[in-house]
Amino acid sequence: MLHKKPKMYGVSTLGERGQIVVPAKLREEMKLEKGDNFVFVSKGHFIGMIREDDMTGMLKEMLGQIEDFKKE
Repeated sequence: MLHKKPKMYGVSTLGERGQIVVPAKLREEMKLEKGDNFVFVSKGHFIGMIREDDMTGMLKEMLGQIEDFKKE
């Protein structure tokens, strides 16, 4: 798998109600839409987010691969 260089899209401030604005360019490139659900993960001070549907698909794929390894 090829690793792409990380991109920076700007800075956002955590609001009073715990909301963060995702920069417009990132929303456009990732095709993020109002109502999308996200899973948040963290490790140390790193925080990441992934669309819930993408996370579900990734986990199903990984479980399938584990089952294939078990059969071998």
